[in-house]
Amino acid sequence: MVTNTAIPANPLEEAARITEEMILKGVLPGLGVLRVGAEPDHVALEEELVSKARTMGIVIEKYIMNAKSEESDVIDVIEVLNTDYKLHAVVMPGPLPAHMDEANVRGFLGDAGKAVSGEADELLYQAAVKAQKWAESYEE
Repeated sequence: MVTNTAIPANPLEEAARITEEMILKGVLPGLGVLRVGAEPDHVALEEELVSKARTMGIVIEKYIMNAKSEESDVIDVIEVLNTDYKLHAVVMPGPLPAHMDEANVRGFLGDAGKAVSGEADELLYQAAVKAQKWAESYEE
């Protein structure tokens, strides 16, 4: 996944600063989390994101799907996430279940430019930056 965002030395601190700035402008940074299945490391990432986001004001919307979900159903949810203006970034922990074409599914996720990847602090930073860029595009 391409983020086009250099990650600073302390991404969580920078995410908090940007988020505070965005909240003052009336913009709540939003991060969508699409989890397919219940792999322990995916659940742990989701829980960490929710915990840290809550402390700084980033909105997290979770979409949880069964590991046996059809690939087409996951793509349908991605299309909803891609068009949700409240979500500035979307993460989908991987790998996906073996019966899914990972590259195909992730291709849909990247279509709207919302896809992010990395550790929790980096994901929150990327969501804040994407919200900032979104807000700046409406100020012009």
